[in-house]
Parts: sequence; C-alpha cells; structure tokens
Amino acid sequence: MSKKDIITYNSELDYLDIQVDKKHCSDVFISKPHSNVSLTFNKDTGGLIQVMISDFFEVIKHSDGAVTWDMDSDSLSVSLTKDHSVDALCDLVYFDEKSQTMITLNRNEVGNLTGFEIINAHKLIKKFST
Repeated sequence: MSKKDIITYNSELDYLDIQVDKKHCSDVFISKPHSNVSLTFNKDTGGLIQVMISDFFEVIKHSDGAVTWDMDSDSLSVSLTKDHSVDALCDLVYFDEKSQTMITLNRNEVGNLTGFEIINAHKLIKKFST
C-alpha cells in the first residue's frame, strides 16, 4: 500500500480513515469503542484492518477521558482499555520524518491492543485531505 492508500481525511464529511492492513478476508467485525471511533478487525485472525474516526474535529473539541487531545503536541490519544499507557509497547502504522507525523498502535506487555495515538494530527490531516 502506498502512503496515499493508508490514510485519507475527507474534509467534506470530516472523517479520518487509517488502513492498518490490507483486507485479505471477507469476514470482518467492527467494534465501536467510542461513539466516533470504529475499528475493523479480521474475524479469522483478530488483526486490526482499519481505524475510522468520524466527526474528527468534534472529537478533538470534546475530549472525554477515553479520547484525549493534547494541543501542545497536537496529539490525539484514544484509549481502548483501562490499562492503556502511551509509554507501553507500540506498533508504528505511519511515520513521516519531515513533518514529524506519526500514528502508533499501543499495546500492553502481552501484546494486546490498548489504544492508538496520532501525533501532529493537523499536519497529517492537511497532508491527506481529499
């Protein structure tokens, strides 16, 4: 997948779509850990395929504990579990050294997904806006 295939921000509908993996299956399940966040998983393997954040700028304006916004670092952190820690292990989904934008999947010590983080979100949105 090229970088343009991985991330899309639709400015008209205000949603951010992050393709974490190619969809190699016909059977998926969708989890909504937050009213504006949808996660699509491969039903066979449990692997994360896609993250979708609808009403992205509303999510930023109304952080609620599960979703936190840090204006100083322009970072959005979404917690999926109570033991979510941004200092734990992570998988790098996207990184651009020039703009210092990054998307990570955070994991606990046994490798379970606990959340994700988008760093320099406004630069990322600007770069992938359609």
